[in-house]
Amino acid sequence: MPWTVLPEPELLRMRAREGTERQPGACRETVAALIEHTGAMLRRRTSEDMLTVASLIREAPHCVPCIAVVTHLDARRIYTALEQLKTEANVRLVFDKCRRCGRTTTAHMIVS
Repeated sequence: MPWTVLPEPELLRMRAREGTERQPGACRETVAALIEHTGAMLRRRTSEDMLTVASLIREAPHCVPCIAVVTHLDARRIYTALEQLKTEANVRLVFDKCRRCGRTTTAHMIVS
């Protein structure tokens, strides 16, 4: 996912930096806006990761290294997505053959 500058926090940052009348607490608004927009972006990214991982492990069991290769996500994001999925679906950790690499290992799978 390419990094982009969100327009609202950038405008607030420029206003706080270029303002001739600096007031105490002006940066607090900028920081609050940055936290709000960053939190929304992280929630959206976690949802997208969760859907990507769910679509892969719904078909058959996959190990985490193969999920990383297929989805281009790092292990931390995969485990976060799996934890989120456990609250919404029946995700099981099984000792089975991975569909992609064919190794018998611990793999994740959505059981219906």
